[in-house]
Amino acid sequence: MGNDADSRNQDRLTCRGPSLTDSTKQEGKYSIDEECIERLWEQPERSPETYVRKEEARKDTGGMERKKKKKKSVLARKVKEMNEVSDLLVNEDAERYGPLTKNALEEAREKAAYDPRNPLRPLRIEPVGVVAPDSEDFKAFRKAAFDNDYMIRLVDNPKQQGKESWKRYQKYQVANTLREIVELSATSKNAAKRKEQKALAMKDIANDAVRGYILFPQHENKSPSHYVNALSIAKMFSTVSIHCLYSTEELKDKRTERMNEIYSEYKNRIVSKRTEKKSSTALLSFQEQLESLWEYDEVLDRIESRLQYETYYGAAAVSELLCGDIPDPKHYKSATAANHPERNEWLESMKRERKTLQDRKTWELVKRKSIGHHKPVKCKYVYRKKRNKDSSLQYKSRLVGCGYSQIPGVDFHADELYAGVCSYSSMRFLMSYACGKGYILSQSDITGAYLEAPVTETIYMEPPPDMFVDSKPPVDEDGDEVVCLLKRSLYGLKSSGFAWSECFKEFMLKDKKYNMGFKQFTGEPNLYRKTFDLNGKIEEIVVGIYVDDCLIASSSEEARQWFMKRIGDRFPVNQKSSGLITMKDPGLVLSMNVRYDIKKGILQFDQKQSIELLAKKFEVINQKPRSLPFTHDIKLPKLKEAEVSQTDYLSIIGSCLHISQVSRPDISYSVGVLSRHSATPGKEHMKVALDLVNYLYNTKELSIQYNRESDGEMKIYEKASELEDLEKTSSLLEKSIEQRLEASEPPKLSNELNMFADADYAGDRNTRRSTSGMIIMMNGGPISWLSRLQKLCALSTAEAEIYAVTESVKEAIHMKLLCEECGIRKMNRPMTVYEDNNACIHMGHGLRGSKAAKHYEVRLRFLHENVRNKVIEFARISTKKQLADGFTKALPGPAFKDFRSKVLVDPNVETINNTA
Repeated sequence: MGNDADSRNQDRLTCRGPSLTDSTKQEGKYSIDEECIERLWEQPERSPETYVRKEEARKDTGGMERKKKKKKSVLARKVKEMNEVSDLLVNEDAERYGPLTKNALEEAREKAAYDPRNPLRPLRIEPVGVVAPDSEDFKAFRKAAFDNDYMIRLVDNPKQQGKESWKRYQKYQVANTLREIVELSATSKNAAKRKEQKALAMKDIANDAVRGYILFPQHENKSPSHYVNALSIAKMFSTVSIHCLYSTEELKDKRTERMNEIYSEYKNRIVSKRTEKKSSTALLSFQEQLESLWEYDEVLDRIESRLQYETYYGAAAVSELLCGDIPDPKHYKSATAANHPERNEWLESMKRERKTLQDRKTWELVKRKSIGHHKPVKCKYVYRKKRNKDSSLQYKSRLVGCGYSQIPGVDFHADELYAGVCSYSSMRFLMSYACGKGYILSQSDITGAYLEAPVTETIYMEPPPDMFVDSKPPVDEDGDEVVCLLKRSLYGLKSSGFAWSECFKEFMLKDKKYNMGFKQFTGEPNLYRKTFDLNGKIEEIVVGIYVDDCLIASSSEEARQWFMKRIGDRFPVNQKSSGLITMKDPGLVLSMNVRYDIKKGILQFDQKQSIELLAKKFEVINQKPRSLPFTHDIKLPKLKEAEVSQTDYLSIIGSCLHISQVSRPDISYSVGVLSRHSATPGKEHMKVALDLVNYLYNTKELSIQYNRESDGEMKIYEKASELEDLEKTSSLLEKSIEQRLEASEPPKLSNELNMFADADYAGDRNTRRSTSGMIIMMNGGPISWLSRLQKLCALSTAEAEIYAVTESVKEAIHMKLLCEECGIRKMNRPMTVYEDNNACIHMGHGLRGSKAAKHYEVRLRFLHENVRNKVIEFARISTKKQLADGFTKALPGPAFKDFRSKVLVDPNVETINNTA
């Protein structure tokens, strides 16, 4: 009997609930299979009551009481099991979950119940395409998915092709959230029509959801009876299902812990706020509550210092690439090690550095016991390889002071911590100006520039490492240990850069011995200009300085020799890095390879060598060439955590950022997009970054080129107001507002500035912010450009354009001021800003007002003021000819190549055309 019971129990376990018959499959319902019932009952004609009556009626008088008790217990257990099965057969939940025991059934019900604190898609056993009941739990889950933007994926279009539902599904099939389905469906400009489209989209969501067309990869039910496998679906779409990684109890505990943390945080914040405002009993203001709730996104809203850091990081990376395969030594022991391959070169370099310091009497040795409570500053050697003008390597050892050990207020002042550097745009302006005027261009490198400035504070320094003998410090004649009392500024000290800048400024402006007589530009303090009479002829010299590198534009060779003689007498000049810049003998200025043909009036510069070394470093030389830096269909996701090395990613982005800011405006937008993910780069971001390096390598010949429009007689003036030629030019260029509102092209005149500004409305997918673009052209080439994500979210295209123009006008004022100080532009002639948005032009000129513009009225007032003061004026240009368009979005292939051809040239193609 026991064996029979076991077999029946086994049959019951193998019968897993309802099976589908043909008729029920057609009706979409489920019914109990009769064969399954027969397996549950050994004798279907007998009822459980019959079993009990027969067993009770049987009487055994043979003294077998023990067997009777055992048989009764077996029969009672059997009746209990059959009653439970009978209950399950009429239970609706049993039809759904199968014939489980009561405990298992209750557990399944508990797991399937919807918990709003831990949203999980309700259990669905119907396959895709079969309508499932739209329960209240499922409605609540859809609402949570809509409000919290849960990730979704839609199956391939299952609708009948050609019908309206098929067309609507085709339109929103690419949506990633339920909210995006509504946004992609409601696109009408009419408010009433758009409302109808939203209502229809919500119905489509409900209809598709009950049929299983919408998948929730991160929130699918993890039950094995669910119509899809939650873990497999998450892996398929490269995400994770939290419910598969953690149990319900773990999620509940973590949620409770987090809620307690949040409660404590806000409680402490309110208490601290009340403590600060003891006189007031009010709670946090609405604005303060918003600020406390808002999650600050550092990647998208990083301040200017973050962008500057990436720029400097890139400049250092590019400089490192230029210096060969052997890395520079990190310290003195490494450079002097017997097995170092460049040991002799570095020893010779340190010997030259020591001789230079001693010849200039940089310090004097004093007894350590005589310095009192002064703490000597530490020092060390820094080793760098530098590329000369002739492409040879120069080994430079620099003894630097460790400025971190200086004390503020004692060894330096807080307002003396910078060195004078000319901006990239000002350097390009100087080169374009020299080309347009037909001036001679040359460069000069001052050796040990910081050592030329005197020290104004009392600073003691530890002896250099090469003065130690057998690890023992140097001593004087009396055997007392000595330290260095600095007489001149030393590299590495906090105020050395400022001291050098003041020294050079005094030499150019006030030095009575050399009587240089230069004037400092107002708009760029690191540009100097001088007009003077030399041998009965008016000459002009313009000098731009970047720390210790000078770029010189002179009107004649006599003027250049006059300047070089005086600067050579005052400062030591490195002859290897100095000289004329020509086509045969290019110059290396800030990693730019500059070529200049003064007869043809053509100046070109590129960063070919830096790009080649960058491509070699990241091994993209042998990859398939790319013709675009960034395709318009690429959508980079914003990640929570980094998937690749942030150092490698920043190395690529920083190098590309430096290149884009110096000589390659065509990649400005691409680098801007990639830099937004510098905190959490992923594999896809790294791939796109390497593709950008690939594009740079295959277009490394592209250069910025400036042209001189005419070969007429050069005229040099001191004041722009005295120029008759400028008066004539201004009268020819002046146009009425009606003429400027008609689409036109900028005139091609020598040394004429033309600025283009544009914006891409809501182009950033993650934040829906717009991207500003600007470029200023002069003598056929760009001298300044910009591609930047706006810091505010614009509400209209006109507002986005106003934001872009406001940022662009700041640079326009700077460039206009440089032109006026050089005497090539009339003082009161406005600079033309070319725009393709009529609303922006009208609002910028003040021709039309709008109540909807109150929140950016300050920007409009700024533009109105500059228009009234004749600083700028607007002119309309067609969208196809808008150069700034390439800085706001990723253009398709033909449009991008047309944009690139207008801002860059291929020297090889130009040479072939000129030869033909």
